[in-house]
Amino acid sequence: MISPNWNQYAETVQRHLDSWSDGKIKSGSFLESLCAFSLWASRFGRIRDQQAQVVPFDLNLAQQVMLARMMDQAADGLPVRISVGKSRKHGISTVTQGLFVFCCSEYRNQHAVTLAHTVSTEATYFQAS
Repeated sequence: MISPNWNQYAETVQRHLDSWSDGKIKSGSFLESLCAFSLWASRFGRIRDQQAQVVPFDLNLAQQVMLARMMDQAADGLPVRISVGKSRKHGISTVTQGLFVFCCSEYRNQHAVTLAHTVSTEATYFQAS
């Protein structure tokens, strides 16, 4: 098995951020929103970690992979579709809800909903926030 180059995901995010700062990304596009979210999360975002401490929202590797893939799909003009396996505690729900909060607070007429397959799982999302 070939070991992936994990730096490629951080590089992908940075490449899109550089394009955005150079004015190469269409204003109002979802890719622009993803770039703005990436900066917002690192500069202003705060989350509760697994020890219930409020900490800066620094994207971990799994979150960077997801954001990089979303950016690539948006840059290619595709609808963004991400399928995530059942793995837990990698911060996928956190980054998704962070993106929802960002979009709803920064853009007009945005709505976001989080659903879970069980009531107890859904309650866990709201306890963590």
